[in-house]
Parts: sequence; C-alpha cells; structure tokens
Amino acid sequence: MMPRFNPPEKTVADAADLLPELLAKLPDLKGRRLTAALSGGVDSVVLLHLLARARDELGAELAAVHVHHGLNPRADDWAAWCERYCADLDIPFQAAFVRVDPRGQGIEAAARRERYAVFSRLDTDFVALGHHRDDQIETFWLAALRGGGVRALSAMPTERLLAGGGQQTVRLLRPLLPFSRNRIEAYARSRGLDWLDDDSNRNPALLRNWLRHHLLPQLSARLPHAERHILAAITQLQQERALLAEIEDADWQALHPQGVFDCRRWQALSPARRRSQLLRFTREHALGSPNPRSLAAFESSLKNHAGAHLQWPLPHGHACADRGRLFAVPDDFAGRFPWHNKENHFSGSLKAAAEALGLRWRRAAWGLSDETLNRPGSIRSLKSGDTLRLAVGSKDIAKLLQEARVPAFVRPYWPLALDENGEVAAAANLRAGANGCANGWLPEAGSLKGYLWQPESQKQPENPNAPNTV
Repeated sequence: MMPRFNPPEKTVADAADLLPELLAKLPDLKGRRLTAALSGGVDSVVLLHLLARARDELGAELAAVHVHHGLNPRADDWAAWCERYCADLDIPFQAAFVRVDPRGQGIEAAARRERYAVFSRLDTDFVALGHHRDDQIETFWLAALRGGGVRALSAMPTERLLAGGGQQTVRLLRPLLPFSRNRIEAYARSRGLDWLDDDSNRNPALLRNWLRHHLLPQLSARLPHAERHILAAITQLQQERALLAEIEDADWQALHPQGVFDCRRWQALSPARRRSQLLRFTREHALGSPNPRSLAAFESSLKNHAGAHLQWPLPHGHACADRGRLFAVPDDFAGRFPWHNKENHFSGSLKAAAEALGLRWRRAAWGLSDETLNRPGSIRSLKSGDTLRLAVGSKDIAKLLQEARVPAFVRPYWPLALDENGEVAAAANLRAGANGCANGWLPEAGSLKGYLWQPESQKQPENPNAPNTV
C-alpha cells in the first residue's frame, strides 16, 4: 500500500497531537544531523512524521535509515515502502542490508546487534528510535524473566551514547517513550497515515510477543495500576543506575592511569566493583557479554594471579592479562593493522608508505634521517628472525619487544620500517637502527602506544652506541 501523507498545518492542536510533548523531550538539535530509524511500523512512521513536521523548528538536518534484515519474504517490499514514504516527506533515505546470524544468541538478539551496528556507522549525530511506553514495560519484563540486574531492569534510557561508534559520537534518542502504543496509533489514524504490519509480531513463540498479547493484558485486567507502578519502578532503577554509573566511571578512570587497564589497582576494589569493571571492559571493547560463571571464574583467577598471563574467552574475542595489564583482543584484531595485510603495497618514499598505512612520524633522540624517509622504502609486520642492526652487532626485534614488555599476542603485528634495500631501519614506537641520526624521525602507530610498558620517551636511546638498551 502506498503511504499517504498530507502535510499538516503547524497550528494543529488536538487531543491526538503528540508534537508539543515530543518537542519538550528533545535535546537541542540545531545544526546537528538527526537520522530516524524507519522500520515501517506504526511507531517509526509516526516518529518520522512528527520530526518532519518539526524540522524547521528543530533546525536539524533530518534523514532516515531502514535496516533490511532479510528475515521476511516481504523485506524487499518493506524497504521500497519506506523509501516511498520518505520521498513523500521529502526526507533523504537510505537502506542498510545486513546478514543476521542467530547462532548462540537467538534471532531477535542477532537482528538487534546488526541493527545497532548499522546505527553506529551512520554519518550522523543522533539516531532517533520509535520505542514507546509499551516497549519499555515489555523490556522490563523480559529482563526480569531472564534474571537481569539493575542495568537490564532499568530498561531503555531516553538518550544514551551508542557504543562502537568509531571515531564519531552517535547518540540514541527515544522521544516516543512517554507515549503508549494506543496514543501513537490514534495519532496515525488522525493524520490518515498508513504503516506496515509485520506478522512476526503476532508469533507467540517469541517471548516478547507472548508478553504483549497474553501476560501483560491479563496482568492489567487483574491489576489496573500495574503499568503505572512498573514505570515508576523503572524510573527509580534508572536513578539508581545513574548513581552506580558514577562510581563505575570513577573506578574506570582510576584503573587507567596511562590509558591501559591496571590489574593491580583493580585487585584493590571490592568484589562487586571488580566484577563491574570487568563487565565494563567487555562493553568498552565490544567483546560481548560473558555468562555469570565465566565472569566469576576469570575474576577469581585475575584476583589471585594479576601478574600472570591469563586469557578470558568471550563471545567476540578474548581478554588477555599480561604482566599486570588487561588487553582486549577482538575477533577482528588482525584487521586493525593495515600494514599486516600483504595486499597493501605502496610505491614511493618510505615516508609516504608509512603515512598511507596510518603511521605518523615524530621526532626522536635517535631516528631516521630526512634523506632515508624520502628514499624508497616499505612498511610490514614483524617476521620471525627480523633483526635491527645496531652500532655494535644486531638484535632480534622480537627480543626488543619482549624487553619493552609488549604482550606476545601483539608482537606479530608490530610495524617495521624497511629501507630501499629491504633492511629493517626502525621498529615503530620503539627505536631506529645504527643507520639513523640524532634528532631524526621515528614511525609511530597510535594504536600501539598502550602496549608499551612505559612512555615511549623513556625507551628512546639517547646514545646510539648503547645497543642493548630500549
């Protein structure tokens, strides 16, 4: 069915209108980019309609995104419907196609993960979602039935930072949370809006649908004020969660004196705060949520052996404890180092090759000369047997990295600068060889700074004739 959109007058003020209340809930969006998530359901259709009405007042650059999960035979039709609706509203539209893998987490959780991954990659400041009051109550019950803690039971915040957003900061907004599903549908009918009907929302095999169509109606019939009490509980839980977040943030900062998780400082925390920080670690590094048994086992091991080498398997990688520091090793760890990809070949100068791979050059007490940088050269990862020629003899680069307390799992990815003869001229972030010069240049990978035990300035040899110091 084609969407119908009759541009409403801005002076409309009837009982069904949600716009005044919505505007009161939104943050200042002037000059910002706002993307509405459009599934085609009534909640997202109404949200986009409201934002379209208010776009001049908001002063935001408005767009819409539809996530195509490919789970329903009508998925292509839904994407086309959403595109036509956005054309009627004169709103830029994009469809994002994802592949949902439900193994180990279920179809709903897998689809949600892919959806939020799309949101985190958008070139926008805010993503507006159509979650409403009924969704909030269902989320609370789902968390309770699954044994969730304060974080889960506090359900959905009105606004939060989207994790995994890369260098940009994307915030999620849920401006429809104050409104019930009935009010949203009443608004849609009063404006003559159409929307898509996903028949999977009536499948009682899905727990959320069973709650929506069976448990919650019976609960409301038995306890007419149940919804109000649950919403009050959610508000209180969100306040308590905010307080806990302040404590968690303070602990997190204290555990990262040099930007790296300090296991010995972590040991001094209470058991509850230790577990909280380990969970924060998995979230910050997108390693996935551990089960309670895994969390308890690793917490115990790390508490008793903080200086040892330990590994903690997680859904999307693992954590690695090494000499009192805790590091994240996600599944895509190797892909984070472009110089490790043999397909990345660059012709030209050593300086240009390094910069093309994301390295920068900084002044060092002993480094490479401008002449060396401007001659042909290349960048690659460490190989077995690589050595760095020193003023007297040479030294195995893997040994240099070990002395610098670089964890073993990182060493194979360490970038080396090779001169025009293919000889290693410098190890990034560490030191240059005997052919360097005073006040020269050293290649530096910002992503590797945290793997050095001390600030790099302490590791540069002031005297090039001291070959065995780092």
